[in-house]
Amino acid sequence: MTKIEPYLIRKLDPQQRMVFAQLTFKQDILTTSEMRDLLRLSDRSIREKVSHWREEGFIEQHDQDTKRVRSVKLSIEYEKLAQDIRNAPDKFAHFLK
Repeated sequence: MTKIEPYLIRKLDPQQRMVFAQLTFKQDILTTSEMRDLLRLSDRSIREKVSHWREEGFIEQHDQDTKRVRSVKLSIEYEKLAQDIRNAPDKFAHFLK
């Protein structure tokens, strides 16, 4: 039987998949510095990515009270998917490889 990834995962680019995996299995929150190290990008590139990904609804700012985005978390719909994956890893084994 062929396993099909959920639509939310299929529409992610490779860098978003790396961030999704990090936020699903290792951390709840990622700082922009951690994202820079994970993706091996410059500060400016990370700022652009974060802005674009927030507009897409992939991530959201962790601390809503600040103007600058220093840390991010998954948006509500992606966090729900991450929770489903954590609760039933055998159902998503094809994704975890």
